[in-house]
Amino acid sequence: VAEGVATCESVVALAGRYNVEMPITQAVYEVLFENKPVQTAITDLMKRRLKAE
Repeated sequence: VAEGVATCESVVALAGRYNVEMPITQAVYEVLFENKPVQTAITDLMKRRLKAE
């Protein structure tokens, strides 16, 4: 898990650079680096509109 922390940060940066939506990775980033409560992150993910991938 520890090595995933640095990877998460890099993936969020790349996703932003290339305009790629990665909501789960973004939520993990917010929990790890922005002190977002886990339950809030989960609730926010579940409230997203469904769309084709």
